[in-house]
Amino acid sequence: MVIFSTITLMLATLLASSTALSAASLDTRRNGFRWGWNHGQSKGDEEPPWEGPHQSPDELPATPGPLFEVTSASIVTRPGADVQLPCRVRNLGDKVVSWIRSKDLHILSSHVYIFTTDGRFSVSHPEGDSVSWDLRLRGARPADQGLYECQVNTEPKMKQAVMLTVNEMELGDSPYHPFRDEQIFNKTGNMARILGPREQLVHEGSTVTLTCEVRTSEASPDPPPPSHHHAKPTRLVDWLFEGQLLTFQASRGGISVDTERNGLQVWSRLTLGDVTVDDTGRYTCKPMQAPSAVVTLVVVEGETMEAMQGSRDQRLSDSSSASNLKSMSMVSCIFLLIFLQLV
Repeated sequence: MVIFSTITLMLATLLASSTALSAASLDTRRNGFRWGWNHGQSKGDEEPPWEGPHQSPDELPATPGPLFEVTSASIVTRPGADVQLPCRVRNLGDKVVSWIRSKDLHILSSHVYIFTTDGRFSVSHPEGDSVSWDLRLRGARPADQGLYECQVNTEPKMKQAVMLTVNEMELGDSPYHPFRDEQIFNKTGNMARILGPREQLVHEGSTVTLTCEVRTSEASPDPPPPSHHHAKPTRLVDWLFEGQLLTFQASRGGISVDTERNGLQVWSRLTLGDVTVDDTGRYTCKPMQAPSAVVTLVVVEGETMEAMQGSRDQRLSDSSSASNLKSMSMVSCIFLLIFLQLV
C-alpha cells in the first residue's frame, strides 16, 4: 500500500511539475532571453544577465524557499456539512502541493489534480491567490474524521497537519457555560484541551466524539514495545470517566479511542455510541506529558429537551405579552389625559 501510494505521488508530482514548468517556459518566451545573443546580435550589443564586472550567477541573491502560513490546525464540523481544510504556502516556485490522508496514506490530490474516486474532494486554488491550496470536502461524514497532511515536495519534505473532527453533537448549544475551549498549560509550555465548550449538552441516543488536542514543547517518546511478561504498554493519552480509566473492556460497550501523533502534536478522540443519561459526568483527557483537560457531558432525554425548548419559548412569549400590555396601558393613559383636557 505504501509503495503504491509513493509511486502515485511521484507520478502526480511529475504531472504537476510539468504544468508548472510549462507555465514558466511560456513566461520566459514572453519576456525573451536577456542574456542570449539572439538573431545575429553582436556580443557587444547585448547586456549581460548580471551587473558588475565581478558578479557571477552563483553570487546572485538566493530565492526564498516555500513557507507555510499559520492556519488553523483543527477543524470541527457536523455530518453533512461542507468543510475546507486550510493550507497556504508562500514562495512555492516550481514545487508542488499535495494532500495526504494520514490514516491510510491515501494521496487525495497533487497540485489541483484529484487522485481519489471520492468525488466529494476538490482543491481550492483560486486565481489571484497563489498561496491558497485548501482541501474541500462536501458532505462530511464521521468516517472522514482524522489527520490530513498538506505536503510540499521539498527536500526534506515539508508537512503541515490538519485534524478534522466530524461530530454529531451540538457544539456550543450548552445553556450552562459559554466557554468554547478548556486549555491548560504547565510551566514547560505543554498544553492539553478538549474541543468544544466545557459543558456539552447532547441528545440521548446520539453518538458523541470528544477530541483532545495535546501540544508539547518536545516530542513525546514512543510507547515501549510490549514485553513477553504481558506488561501493559504506555499510552500517549488516557481517557477517564468520573476519575475511572475507560477501557475497551468496559461493561458499557460502544467505546472507542483513536490516537494519532504528528511531531509535537497528539490528537486523541473518544467516541461514545448511543449515549444514555448514565453517561452524564466528567470526562478527562490525561496525556503523558501535559496537564489533564476536563469537560462535563450532559445527556438529556428527548422529552426533557423538548420541555426545555418549550419553557424557553413560553418565557419569550410571556415577555412579549407583558411588553405589549405595558405599551397598551401607556396609550390608554395618554388618551384619557387628552379626553379630560377637552372636557
